[in-house]
Amino acid sequence: MLEFSVSFRVTGKDVDPEEISGILKLQPSDSHKRGDPHYGKQGRYADFPEGLWALTSSLGQNRPLAEHLQNIRLQLQGREPVLAELRARGYLLDLFIGVFEIGDGDELALSASELKSLADLQLSVCFDLYTWNAPE
Repeated sequence: MLEFSVSFRVTGKDVDPEEISGILKLQPSDSHKRGDPHYGKQGRYADFPEGLWALTSSLGQNRPLAEHLQNIRLQLQGREPVLAELRARGYLLDLFIGVFEIGDGDELALSASELKSLADLQLSVCFDLYTWNAPE
């Protein structure tokens, strides 16, 4: 069964997460400035090359993709002028969709209404795909 994680992201070299929070009147799920240290499972990586402000759907990964998209849309509702302002600054606004547990024959589809709602918000879409690993 496919699982999902969906985040609305604002990225750019001069993204200041505190400023973006103030403009959107929302608190991010994840954020950093350009140059902040980047730590992972293997220790410290190179510093972040650009700033990030991200708002992740609050639903569990087992919920359908359509529900995650609706969750994000509802949180952004009425903020279209602010999104346009951020875009005019040169920031990239996108929807990052993590898809997990992909197996043979799995399909992923977005309805016309879901595509229209993303187009209305002028959001690019980035898919990050993870296949299901059968136990050995």
